[in-house]
Amino acid sequence: MAEVSLKVFCSYSHKDESLRDELANHLSGFTHPGVISIWHDRNISAGEEWDDEIKENLKTADIILLLISSDFIASKYCWSVEVKTAIERWDDRKISSVEEWDHQINDNLNTADIILLLTMLAEIRRKIADDQFEFSKHALDQSILRGIHLQEIKEAIASGQVIEDYPDDKYGSSCLISGLTQANRPLHVQCSYPSRSLIKIITLYEPNSNLWNKDFTRRRSNDEQ
Repeated sequence: MAEVSLKVFCSYSHKDESLRDELANHLSGFTHPGVISIWHDRNISAGEEWDDEIKENLKTADIILLLISSDFIASKYCWSVEVKTAIERWDDRKISSVEEWDHQINDNLNTADIILLLTMLAEIRRKIADDQFEFSKHALDQSILRGIHLQEIKEAIASGQVIEDYPDDKYGSSCLISGLTQANRPLHVQCSYPSRSLIKIITLYEPNSNLWNKDFTRRRSNDEQ
């Protein structure tokens, strides 16, 4: 997946610059091969309009990292510009949320693990949008049986998030994506990792509300069913 370059915008208080540098060191395993690039205001060259540069990079970022601290909270610019833009873009589903992944996949995942998963999801979305995928016989049968149309699958993946990861599946590494169609129909799509030339859609279905929580991202425990 090294050919996928996700742009990470780092929002932070200047008083936390050492923490920002520490984060950059943790993520170096992704920046060196070009999987992600990290942008922050110290990348602004002399003579450039810093406010315009920050706003432009906020608009084009794939991931916005908010390094929240007491100094961050005290910064009027961080809240009125950077946090506001992050919330607006999240509402429009134009960026991915690390916090959301932390709750959905595993409460013990660190930021680097989550960014790797987000990178994988971005490549899955790109390949699905570019028609670089195929159906297993089972998935094709299920799409016909359950009346799930191709456009609905594309819409669900474009809006969805990975809710379960199966790196050691005996049929090959895969993950489960939960998303909504434009008509707000919930769908679950299990597909292979994007390392394949064509992503394989393994199975797909409309999740049962008795088996999943209200937003269909976590399985209900036996006590909840």
